[in-house]
Formats: sequence, structure tokens, C-alpha cells
Amino acid sequence: TNYADSGALAVAMSVGNLTSAIAAFKVRPIQVALPDSEGTTSDFVGLRIATSFLALVFTFFYCLFSVSSENYPVVALYALFKVVEAFVDVYHGLFQRHDRLDFAGKSQITRGILLLMSFILGLSVFGSLAVSICLMSVTSVVAIALYDMPRARLYGSVRPRFDFRDITRLAKMCVAGFVSSLLIAMVVSIARQAYGLGYGNEELGRYAAVATPCVIVQALAGYVYAPLYGAIGEARAQHNVNGIRKLVVRVVSIVAGLLAVCLLLAMLFGRPALVLVYGESISGYAYLLFGALLCTAGLAVLSFLLDVLIILGKSRFVVFFSAIPVVVCAAGTRFLCQDANTISMLVVASYLASIIPLIGVFCGRSLKE
Repeated sequence: TNYADSGALAVAMSVGNLTSAIAAFKVRPIQVALPDSEGTTSDFVGLRIATSFLALVFTFFYCLFSVSSENYPVVALYALFKVVEAFVDVYHGLFQRHDRLDFAGKSQITRGILLLMSFILGLSVFGSLAVSICLMSVTSVVAIALYDMPRARLYGSVRPRFDFRDITRLAKMCVAGFVSSLLIAMVVSIARQAYGLGYGNEELGRYAAVATPCVIVQALAGYVYAPLYGAIGEARAQHNVNGIRKLVVRVVSIVAGLLAVCLLLAMLFGRPALVLVYGESISGYAYLLFGALLCTAGLAVLSFLLDVLIILGKSRFVVFFSAIPVVVCAAGTRFLCQDANTISMLVVASYLASIIPLIGVFCGRSLKE
């Protein structure tokens, strides 16, 4: 519709990333690695409902202090959508425990198509970003109810169980990963919101329009390493240091390869592709594509390395290496300028501040310790 809407959506996505991090509570690695005797699906569903409530409460108060009032409706609706999306991850964790990630894949394909269609319908027919997000939530709920829930019931009860002691026990196991995911999500949110407050929705919207397709790197990387949670847990149980090191090197190499391919494609087809989608007005901003690709690749690598630390039970290291990028980003917002490429430069620098020492840890002798 316009770049102001794009900017409003960028703000909503920045806040929604925090909402999603709280609702998800980084349960997936623990859910997959734990034996059934230590946590049932009903326990994890109960935990997800509790964290979803906390996520919405947090979003309400966070928006009061960090979001302009004109963006409140879109941010609120997008937060609800992210809670719905986070809820289905419990079922996908169950599928992974039973080696049925094909169910999760089919669910994502189906919901992806429905979300895209509903988003386009809301904008093309109603001309409203808010309506588009509402339709996305409705179609996602319908898809989950008709596809994911019936398949999850094949492996036992999925009714939520609210035992305070069990929920507290599971939450304590996941809290380091939750803090990590929340801190990592804050990096992009801090950079984008600082830029939006300084230079307006329209300027941020142009950056977001270019950066949005770049999430394909992060998505592809996530699908590479998420199935390895079980293998990393087994390697840890067997004290197989070399096995863990090889998995880390392999995944980081694959992400680097994906990044190289995407950078080449961006160089060859980036500008014409953006012009085809957004029109000639985006042509002068196509150069932002390269920095945005580096951002998503950096996020993918850092998320994976921190997930490995979570599975290895190194909670203090997880929090420490997650806090470094936030501190760097918050300190670096003063260097943001009219050129939106400074958003990418700041985010990449923040991620590298943790990635470089973490790779040193995994590749060095200290991994045995």
C-alpha cells in the first residue's frame, strides 16, 4: 500500500519478535531432548499457555514506553498473531520427539500459503494492514485446529496440564534459553526502533521492505540445525566432544554457504526483483539488501551456537554471550544516521561480538572443560 504501512509493520515485527520470544520461552530444545518421564506434552502445552499470557502482558507495557500511539493497533494485532504462531511450536516439538518432522513441514507449508493469501487479501480487498494481520491469525488458528492438533493426539493427550510444580520445574530448565532468545530478539528491535523514532516510519519502511525477503537465510539455517537438537543431546550424553565440534563446524559452514549463494543472487537479481515487487521507488535502496543478508546470517549462526550451549547445560555462558550483542547495539544507536544501512552495520557488529569468541570456544580445547 505505502511505505508508512511498511514502517508500521516493521515496528510491529520488532515488538512481535519480543512477544514471540517470551511466548516460545525457548522450550523446543528442552522439549526434544527431555525423556517423556521428565515432561509430557500436556505439561509443555500448559507452560506455553502461561508464557503466552506473560508475553501479551509484557507487550502491553512495553508498547506504552517504546511505540508511538499511531502504531498501537497494528502492534497489538501482530502480537496476538505471534502468540498463535508460538503455540503451534509445542506440537512441532512433539512431532520431532517422534521423528515426524514431516508433519511439521507440511503444517508450515500449508500455513505459509494461507498466511500469504490472507495477507494479500487484507491489503488488496480491504486496503488495511490491520485486517491483513487479523486474517493471518484466523487462518493460522484454523490450520492448527484442523491439521496439527489431530496429528498431535496420535501420540497421547495434548490437553493443557497446569501443575504449578511441574510448570515451574520446566520453566527453570528453559529460563536460560528464554533469556537468550529475548536478548537476541532485542538487538534488531533496538536498532530498528531507534532508527524509526529518529527518522520516521517511512524511512524505516523502505529498509524493512528490502530486508524482509532476507529472512530466507535465517529460515533455511533454522531448518538445517533444528533437527540436530536430538543428535547434540546424544553427543552430550556420550561426552562426544569431537562429535559436537564437527556438528558446529558443519552447520556454521552450511550457513556461510547459504549466505554466499544469497549474496550472489542479490548481486545478480536483487535490484530488478525488488523493483518488480515494490516498484521503481525502491530502486535507490536495493544496496540495503547485502547488509540485511549479513544480519540474518549472523542471527542464524548466533542462535545455533547458543542453542548448543543450552543443550550442553551451560546456562551462565548462554546468558553472558546473549547479553553482549544487546549492550553493543544499545551503545551503538548513537551512530545511526539517515542511511538505513547503518541499522545492518550495527546489528552485524553486535552479533559478531559474540559469534567470534563462541566459535573460539567450540573449536578450541576449552570445549572439553
